Amino acid sequence: EERGHIDHVVRRALALGLSPVQAIQAVTVNPAVYSGLDQEIGGIAPGRFADLVFLDDLERCHVRDVLIGGKVVARDGNSLVKSSPITFPDDMSHSLSLTSTVTASMFRIPCAVGSSNVRVIELVNSTITAERIVNITSASGFVEANQNEDLLKVAVFGRHENTGKITIGFLRGFGARVGAVGLTVNLDENTLMIVGNNDADMAYCANALTAFGGGIAIVNGGEVLEKIEFPLGGIFSLDPWKSIGHRLRRIQSCLRENGSSFERPLFALTFLPFVTLPALRITSRGLINAKERKIVSLFVDGPV
Repeated sequence: EERGHIDHVVRRALALGLSPVQAIQAVTVNPAVYSGLDQEIGGIAPGRFADLVFLDDLERCHVRDVLIGGKVVARDGNSLVKSSPITFPDDMSHSLSLTSTVTASMFRIPCAVGSSNVRVIELVNSTITAERIVNITSASGFVEANQNEDLLKVAVFGRHENTGKITIGFLRGFGARVGAVGLTVNLDENTLMIVGNNDADMAYCANALTAFGGGIAIVNGGEVLEKIEFPLGGIFSLDPWKSIGHRLRRIQSCLRENGSSFERPLFALTFLPFVTLPALRITSRGLINAKERKIVSLFVDGPV
């Protein structure tokens, strides 16, 4: 909303020295040719879809008008599309089949010995992870998160069939010093995932999101700091997109203000279950070594 989408990419390309014509080609005709769709989109010619943008000037790449199918749908940043109420099947609402009540004890990780070597998901950047082996002391009989060392727990719940299955791992590099942040939109799981340093806050966050039917929430000290509700399938809101954009910015800002170094901290979390990128990932089925395509144990040399 603030920076635009493909127009923002073009402006970045221009700032890096690409000519206006080359930058526009890179986001229009080039991907159309690569995808084998250049007879339908990517250029202006008879027989192609009349999906067009009009720019005020090439250097600023400021979009004035947007046309879809030859009809103006947006002008000067404002939508001209008249929306109509939409009805949805009843089973799309609150459709997350999760355990009814999540308790703090569900996030406890027993460990009989005094210290253990565990596999930790380390964020190299917002999309790529590395596997780190970290020795964690477990004086209480459990391995715990450590906020001072930026060592957080991450839990992923099975979405379907209400099995109550939870996979719990550890995350380093996220940086946000909040009790818990949870979301039900992630690649490719779209299931409940909670990251945090406090088991009670993680449980509170999980139960709040389940009650919402899905969404995004930040909890600290038993209080919901920010939230967005996604009641449709856990991935869609019924609120206007500008309202959602505003609340999403507030959530990102809250995480940055509480220590995360990422420009868009939520973006990093949504990729944690994405098993096609290296190296260590987490899904409701377990910790995944993406390169070897196998489930691995949280504890090194321990049972899966």
